[in-house]
Order: sequence, then C-alpha cells, then structure tokens
Amino acid sequence: MPGTIGNKNAVGRSGTQWRDAIRKALAQDRGALERVAVTLVKAAEAGDMVAIRELGDRLDGKAVQAVTGTLTHELRAAELSDSELARIAAGGSEGVTESPDSSKDLH
Repeated sequence: MPGTIGNKNAVGRSGTQWRDAIRKALAQDRGALERVAVTLVKAAEAGDMVAIRELGDRLDGKAVQAVTGTLTHELRAAELSDSELARIAAGGSEGVTESPDSSKDLH
C-alpha cells in the first residue's frame, strides 16, 4: 500500500518475547551465558562455519554487503530539477520528464 513506512515483515513487539525469555533464563542461571559462550568458541575451534561467522559478527560486526547493479543510463544530479530529485529520493524515477528549466524550487 502506498505511503507505508517501515518493514511490513518486522516482528514488532512480539519479538521481545524471545529476548525476555532468554533474559529470564539467564537471570535464573548466572553461569548459563558463559557456558553458551564457551560452547560457541569450542564449535568455532572445531570448524563449525556458523559458529565462526557468529563469533566474527559479535566481535568485529557484520561484514558490509556490497550493492551491485547496472545503470541503464547516467543521470547527473546537477541536471535534474528539485522535483525530479525529490521523486527519485522518494523511491521512483519512472516518468521523470521535466526538464531542469521547467522546475520550481521546492524550498
């Protein structure tokens, strides 16, 4: 639906149920988190790629994913009107037909 903001597939408030359950379990057994961490490290040492990736993500942050693609034609921002730039920024570029001379400043 047009105008919807955000991820429609997001879990929302119900996602906190899992976090709350984990925190409750950890509060009842203070050594549980350390045992889980030791298990994760041992799995990584044994060559478990999922464990290795998880450790890397937790220690160094997730790797940046490159965005690739092919441009069908080149647009120069300086040649576009404010309304054309606003339309592109809003997520659409189809129907951009105004010439830079015919635009009105959006300010």
